[in-house]
Amino acid sequence: MKYTFLRLGIATALLATQAEAQVLSLPAALALIEQHPQWQAAHAQISQAQGEQQTAMQYQNPIIDLVSETQDKRGLSIAQPLETSAVRHYRQASTEQGLQSARYQLLLLRRQLNAQIKRAYYTILQRQQELTLATEEFTLLTQLRHAVKLRVQVGESPRYEAVKAEAEWLASKSRQMMATQTLLLARQQLSEKLGLTELPDVVIPDLEQQMMQCQLAQADKTPLDQHYMIYLAQTELNKNQQLLRYEEALVTPQPTVIVATEQETGIDRFKVGISVPLALWHQRDGQIATAKAKVTQSQAQLMATERQLRQNWSQSVLTYQIANAQLESFDSGLLAEAKTAFEVAKAAYKYGERGILDYIDAQRTLASVQRSYVSSQFERYYACIDIVQYMSDSQGE
Repeated sequence: MKYTFLRLGIATALLATQAEAQVLSLPAALALIEQHPQWQAAHAQISQAQGEQQTAMQYQNPIIDLVSETQDKRGLSIAQPLETSAVRHYRQASTEQGLQSARYQLLLLRRQLNAQIKRAYYTILQRQQELTLATEEFTLLTQLRHAVKLRVQVGESPRYEAVKAEAEWLASKSRQMMATQTLLLARQQLSEKLGLTELPDVVIPDLEQQMMQCQLAQADKTPLDQHYMIYLAQTELNKNQQLLRYEEALVTPQPTVIVATEQETGIDRFKVGISVPLALWHQRDGQIATAKAKVTQSQAQLMATERQLRQNWSQSVLTYQIANAQLESFDSGLLAEAKTAFEVAKAAYKYGERGILDYIDAQRTLASVQRSYVSSQFERYYACIDIVQYMSDSQGE
């Protein structure tokens, strides 16, 4: 671990000379979530759901009809549409579920943006470390290229060694340039996610806390049952069930009470009546069928969400275990053995006991092992991000 952090420090120092950039910690990056357009849109959706809930609680306005046929004959009527208690209850219940759904969407979005920003942040750390390795490799092969040229000039080495050293130097230069470009791209991606005007530099976060959260998530036997995606799918199902009951309640005719008065020369008339629509041509069969289909879709979506969550959880845990096993293999001696083999080949080449091919082969092996070590390390971090994302709502925040 110390070896990794030392390389990250070297990479950060190299980048500081290229351009002035904003140094951004991981907590500061996560604090910018609320400025994300998707976050603002989710907040607007909550406001929309609150407006729909307020609308569902409103009573219908009365209708006033004023008629004046002649100077001596006038009429006034007031009609008040009424709703049965079932219609009002189910309509309000559906909007309450809609508001709860919007809130779960906001909480789920926070968790998703949190994971995306963490992954983008760690990607910069990974690219920095890869650039450090590529720079060290390029420096080493530059020195080798120079030394081989001198040997060839004085006749100590054959010409093909200079050709081989030149080819390896060019390949190393290409890898360094590629590492520089991928680091720049990673910084641009994080900047775009956070809406920054400058390309950010990053600092090493508290990785131990991330690993502890990851281990806690794996120890939880049923983390998916309390995930926001399950809550959201269940709330959508409840909402559609309430809408189905609402459509069924509308089958009962909704009455309109009418109060009217007429004035004619010497005569005043007062009338009270009720108007009820006749369900003659249809009884909302189409609306009810549509609502039933939405309930069926919501039930299927809930089951699909549960299955997808468990599949993603299992895949993330498997990725973590594989990466962890690879790191244990590296730390148990593979990395040290590759470094030792390279130092032996380097010394043997220096004293003429081995040729350049053995030296380059050992250098390639060491570089490959180092790159694999970095890749496995960050694959474990990425898997941890995914695992923590699937924790229960009380643990994942």
